[in-house]
Amino acid sequence: MVKGNGVVTKKDLDEALIGFSESILNGVQRMFNIHEKRFDGVDKRFEGKEKNLKG
Repeated sequence: MVKGNGVVTKKDLDEALIGFSESILNGVQRMFNIHEKRFDGVDKRFEGKEKNLKG
């Protein structure tokens, strides 16, 4: 990434930024996936209660 002479080029910075933002996006996506699974369970619980109320 950084050359032996300590010079950081724009290309180095761009590559670092791309890698950094990809890892953030992956983390955010993982969080949303966990939440979606939780909400699926909640929806199923409410579906049963709605049927009981209507019946």
